[in-house]
Amino acid sequence: GPWVIEMDPTTACNLACHDCISANLLNQGAIERERIKELAREFKAMGVRAVVLIGGGEPMAHPEFGTLLDYFHEADIHVGVTSNGTLIERYLDRLAAKTRWVRISVDAGSDDVFREFRPAPNGKSMFPTVIEGMRKLGRQKSGKLGYSFLVLSKVQGLETRSNVHDIANAAHLAKDIGCDYFEVKPSFDMMHFLQSHTDEIHQVVR
Repeated sequence: GPWVIEMDPTTACNLACHDCISANLLNQGAIERERIKELAREFKAMGVRAVVLIGGGEPMAHPEFGTLLDYFHEADIHVGVTSNGTLIERYLDRLAAKTRWVRISVDAGSDDVFREFRPAPNGKSMFPTVIEGMRKLGRQKSGKLGYSFLVLSKVQGLETRSNVHDIANAAHLAKDIGCDYFEVKPSFDMMHFLQSHTDEIHQVVR
């Protein structure tokens, strides 16, 4: 069997990002609650050593997310989580004690930029919720906590809007809240091709 499995527990997501490469798949259901527990047991039986809980949706939105953390921890299966960070406090103690790493896709270093590029469906910003959850996790964690920053841009009329000017803010914030690393990554369009950016944006990144 495989040593590492990437598992997408659910397509549910509580954000409304304009550039989401999984937009056509979101909010269309999840692995059934009993089946996902069966899968966890099957992973142990086949010798899986690690599971990454990830997804087009938000993995913590699955009602059995906490159950999965408990079971994998007890079964000595290492767990990594990639998340938008909005539900950290719901599972704070388990994330702190039962994961090897948690990486949060923030893609901003300030409330205004987060609201523009990572809005909630009601248009509000969940940036304070994400950062406070990360700060608490940073104090309690036994594994690593990562702050992920996708380079994003979008065209509005004749103007190109980007989040690149917020990279430095995000890096300082990542250090302040106790992250172990900060990563800057390219983004992909809905066809999974690398998103193109202007020369000016490339220069700012450099």
